[in-house]
Amino acid sequence: MIETQPKVYCVAKTEIDDSKLEQFISDIGQNWSSNTENSADELIEVAGRLCYRSWAPYDGTSGTNQNVTRIRTDNSEYIRNIIKSNHGSVLEHANISMIFQDVSRVFTHELVRHRAGMAYSQESLRYVRLDQLKFWLPQEIKENEELTNLYIETIEYLEGVQKRLNQIVNLEGKDF
Repeated sequence: MIETQPKVYCVAKTEIDDSKLEQFISDIGQNWSSNTENSADELIEVAGRLCYRSWAPYDGTSGTNQNVTRIRTDNSEYIRNIIKSNHGSVLEHANISMIFQDVSRVFTHELVRHRAGMAYSQESLRYVRLDQLKFWLPQEIKENEELTNLYIETIEYLEGVQKRLNQIVNLEGKDF
């Protein structure tokens, strides 16, 4: 049994190729730029503007949408409007990859349940043997000696059950 603290690592994130985006903007005859320096937010804005051809208010050219009479020039305001209008698909263009370490199955299952636009890879308990259960003690439990003792007693019991089950079934080396 090992007490641990949950950890989060951001290992990858969306980055825009500025030269390619500038070439695209030029190719469609627009003079547009975002006021954000965050690539993910800029990519969301680009995806949304692509959907509505809303680079600028309509000026009679083919590169703008005649239904657009004004545009939001602030990226944060633009994204808030995208969310408000439930145009969530453009949010999926911005990606990050995170590793959550020493978190509970309850936590990971909540992530999986709300998975729109998400992808998950999770440690397989079919192939990874638990020989020591890791646990996190919430502050509220740490502050109460009786709760702390009960919590630790429960984890030690469950760890013992896991080890005993493994001994009885003898899973080591079996083909799944």
